[in-house]
Amino acid sequence: MVLKRLFIACMFYAMVASAPCSADTLKHSEQQQKELDQTKSTTIVGANLDGATELGVIRWNLNKMPLRVFIKPGTGIPGCHDNLASDLKQCFEEWASVSNGKIQFTFSDDISTSDIRCCWTDDPNLIMTKTELGQCHLAISREGIAKADIILLTVSLVDKKPLSPEELHAAALHEIGHALGWSGHSLDPASVMFARLHGSAQVTARDAAVLARLYLEPISIPSESTVLSKNVNQEGFANSLKNNPFSSNIHERCRLNNEAGAAMDKHDWALAIQKYDQALALDSTYELARENLMAAIHNSYVDHDYQSAMPYLKKLAAQRNTEAEKDLTQAKKWLSKAAAQGHKDAQEALDSL
Repeated sequence: MVLKRLFIACMFYAMVASAPCSADTLKHSEQQQKELDQTKSTTIVGANLDGATELGVIRWNLNKMPLRVFIKPGTGIPGCHDNLASDLKQCFEEWASVSNGKIQFTFSDDISTSDIRCCWTDDPNLIMTKTELGQCHLAISREGIAKADIILLTVSLVDKKPLSPEELHAAALHEIGHALGWSGHSLDPASVMFARLHGSAQVTARDAAVLARLYLEPISIPSESTVLSKNVNQEGFANSLKNNPFSSNIHERCRLNNEAGAAMDKHDWALAIQKYDQALALDSTYELARENLMAAIHNSYVDHDYQSAMPYLKKLAAQRNTEAEKDLTQAKKWLSKAAAQGHKDAQEALDSL
């Protein structure tokens, strides 16, 4: 049970991955293979599906459908108009309509249970790439995309005048494409996923073919070397995370998650567990850090280090809640297995809990 940590720049944040995925991501059913063969007859430029898999096959697990979308009201933001929310919903439906039923959305006013969160801003500083009218932050787990935040500009990058309805529509379609896992940009100027948008952009038949292929491929999280080779403005990316309107601590928790990952690379289990615990203290719902923390505990036992996790496990024992009991029970199972193999230190650790 080894999890890797990645800090994806450009439009992603704090991706944590391991090779094994769910059944949805590992193999094609007979029907999926038939669909895959059909899409291969469509001309798609490049080996990376026209930019869709530039960083890997990153998509939602189909078991999560329908995706729950929260749209934050744009009241008081310059450039917002009364129909903006309904127009954004139309953009989601446009992507859904070309997915052959694979992609489905439902809209909710409950931000806490949403999969995709959307908001508007008139502040260009929130957007890292100064050639785009929006930005998408993704959280990735070993099962695929776990969460997406879409930030859309309502004013021009140049003169801050309100964008036209056509420009707002095009920008929304583009960022939703990223939220669905299209990690790069299309080479086709007519595509809504082309790097530089024009007002009349729409989801083309070719875009639909790329999306179909993306959702038939097994999920494949990119390697760190792949990410670093993109030469992204790290400072700009960090600032964009820090200014994400949906979370005031997202940058800090991502930093802790990645520092913990670096500690894991060095087999410094005590430090890794401490950093993951600090990330969870900032956000108890940060499942990526929780998964990695349990991986760090397991890996410490593989190294016959039965003490590094003890401060955290004793903390869990004192909390007496369902989540803590679950993690503590799992750790005890690992210790029991090691003790049964004759490791006295493991038995001593188990007895102290």
